[in-house]
Amino acid sequence: MKSITRRITQELDENLSQIKKSVTVEYDYKNTSATVTIDNKRFLLDQSYPFSKPEVFVNNQPYKRYLAPPTKRIYRMLNALKYKCLCCNSLLKDWSPVYRLVKILDEIENFNCVKRDIKYRIAIEELGKKYQIISQIPNCILEYL
Repeated sequence: MKSITRRITQELDENLSQIKKSVTVEYDYKNTSATVTIDNKRFLLDQSYPFSKPEVFVNNQPYKRYLAPPTKRIYRMLNALKYKCLCCNSLLKDWSPVYRLVKILDEIENFNCVKRDIKYRIAIEELGKKYQIISQIPNCILEYL
């Protein structure tokens, strides 16, 4: 338990200015684990952290489910953006002890940008269908975004 406490303290001290969010840490000495909550993201760390990957939850849902594309249309758009699958590109797939919690936060922010881009593409696609706009115009809008 001592090593996980030391590692979490070190990570937070080094990256607290970069995180700039509300952070809470709870230690469970009975189960030798810790829970780190940063805004709507929760990390469950067991005693073997950083050698084992943390369990990550975003908005109280498992990270893997958060990354999974819910429809074929979104999956198609991910492919257009050169992403096979967000969960395949995740740090947690190929976890290494050199990764830190802030790296996962950066990844989540990056994936949120990808999701936002997909939402824009869907909105433009729907507007193009609704108003029967020439296919070149939505592409110009996407280039602008």
